[in-house]
Amino acid sequence: MITGINANLAATNSLQGNKDLQRAYTQNAETSENNALANVASVNADRVSQIKEQIANGSYKLDMDKTSRKMAQDLLNI
Repeated sequence: MITGINANLAATNSLQGNKDLQRAYTQNAETSENNALANVASVNADRVSQIKEQIANGSYKLDMDKTSRKMAQDLLNI
């Protein structure tokens, strides 16, 4: 009987350890995702600033071929 209790206790501890590992993995994944999003936001903000400056001083060049291709793809849902 004591052996059965010890086995149940070991199984319970093992399950709790798995839950703790899963929780730690999930938190780590969320932190990594948040860091990646922060980096993207920073890069996008820098690019937006750069484009605004180019528009303001008249040096912004629009690639009409690339723009028209992208518009056609979006319209055709390609």
